Amino acid sequence: QKEEIQKVIEEEHGAKPGDQDMIAKYQWGVNKVMGGLTQEEMKEAERLAEEWRKEKPPAKVQAKTTSQKGEKYLREFAEEMWRQCGMRVAVLTAWKDGSGQTMTTQ
Repeated sequence: QKEEIQKVIEEEHGAKPGDQDMIAKYQWGVNKVMGGLTQEEMKEAERLAEEWRKEKPPAKVQAKTTSQKGEKYLREFAEEMWRQCGMRVAVLTAWKDGSGQTMTTQ
């Protein structure tokens, strides 16, 4: 769905992924795409969201999120712990990539 949302925004507003305008128009794009779903598609989206809330996203989704955002999340956490608690944080990570290969921090 993310790619579809980005495509709609790019077509209607000319914004490219990563542009400030893409961020500004993202909720508009979500509303446009969600408004175009059939009742059946909407029920499936709600079912999937509930499943992910109760359990966890599929391994491929986790791998993609880790590769795109994992380091940023850890850095923000470490910086916040320093600001709020005066605590330094050291993190060793390991995760599975999209093909199931175990990856670790360097």
